[in-house]
Amino acid sequence: MNETSQTKQEVDKLLNEAEFKFAKTMPEIPHSYTRLHADWLGREKDWFKVVKYIWENSVKEHWKYDQYYNYYYANGYKYWVMDESIEKTDLINRCILKNKLNDK
Repeated sequence: MNETSQTKQEVDKLLNEAEFKFAKTMPEIPHSYTRLHADWLGREKDWFKVVKYIWENSVKEHWKYDQYYNYYYANGYKYWVMDESIEKTDLINRCILKNKLNDK
């Protein structure tokens, strides 16, 4: 196993085990989030490993209007961050991937 696939497995595991909270203020856009200063206390090294990996391995996609975000796909979710740098990122969002056949 090469270093990249080992890192992906580790990042996917960290994301899968992370505590995410439903974003109640945006029920029209169902998603959850995890926060550095609340949910990853004492695990900052893991946090920045995950965030760096998301930044470096995401796909830029249109969200709505003229907004684009970088999405990382894993564990049946798509994850994204909205900050302007890795160092400033203190929130990771995720939403469940929809099955296109059931999207009608």
